[in-house]
Amino acid sequence: KNDTGYGDALWHGIELYDQASNLPSAISALELFVAERPDDSLAPEALLRLGRSYQAAGLFDKAITAFQRNQFRYPQSLAASESAVPLAEAFIAKGPDSYNKAESVLLSVIENNPLITPEAEEFKDALFQLGQLYYRTGRYEEAVAKLEEMSNRYHDDPRMGEMVFLMADSYR
Repeated sequence: KNDTGYGDALWHGIELYDQASNLPSAISALELFVAERPDDSLAPEALLRLGRSYQAAGLFDKAITAFQRNQFRYPQSLAASESAVPLAEAFIAKGPDSYNKAESVLLSVIENNPLITPEAEEFKDALFQLGQLYYRTGRYEEAVAKLEEMSNRYHDDPRMGEMVFLMADSYR
């Protein structure tokens, strides 16, 4: 059995399901990949994609499990770092009871994370999500602080209009 060939074929199938927007088949193939190939170099990326696929399907508990598994099993991988913001988004999607978990995850991205610098997209996204979360929970001073930090760091972010609105409404 050509194990590398099998892994490559399975990964190619996942790509094709994604291109075809066949979410249920992509999820099945990703589940198979992570179950059968935990030591594959693509396993962290597969878990990230699986979590995002679950998220797209509205399966937030499964998404949370996949993202957390990625962070626990492959802590030094880029895909594990990239799992943080979607993990927080999945917690937010579950509602107010999970907001504190989302906040912890987002803070872990922007505070003391050697893998993620302010230049990284994950840092920028975490900062934005944290500002939005503080706004949503009525913590307006904290919202303004995070959104101001973001607007000062990333002048040309496409979300600038939304940031300005949230800051202005927070001052209200």
